[in-house]
Amino acid sequence: MQAPETLGTLNSGAPFDLQDLRGKKVLIDFWATWCGPCLREAPYVKKLYEDYHDQGLEILSIALEKKTDGRSEKMAAQLGYTWPYQITEEISFVRFNALAHAYGVTNIPALFLIDEEGNVLLEKASIDEIESTLNSLRKNY
Repeated sequence: MQAPETLGTLNSGAPFDLQDLRGKKVLIDFWATWCGPCLREAPYVKKLYEDYHDQGLEILSIALEKKTDGRSEKMAAQLGYTWPYQITEEISFVRFNALAHAYGVTNIPALFLIDEEGNVLLEKASIDEIESTLNSLRKNY
């Protein structure tokens, strides 16, 4: 299945289009500062980036926040989210956000692994599933 069109504005103010990351594996991480399970998962997301970035993995973090008041940017920095692809979306309910809806996300955290051609390899996956898939892809190269 092809990844849904994913457009937005990065927290830096730059426009974002998932198409621009073709040729790289992309982990899309739907999260929020108010989500306890998201915060517990964050160190593992960071470790995936540290372990696989040099093998072509990029992370797109999409923070679904009640207010876009800079809270997610501060929390991302505290969590060690150093990757450039971070978007904050203001939401009232997760399922009403356009990006979350496009991926079928109704609860967070939600992780998706996209391959170099823009296909969804894993959806709503665990850290272990993602790591296992990345390790098997590494062995194929």
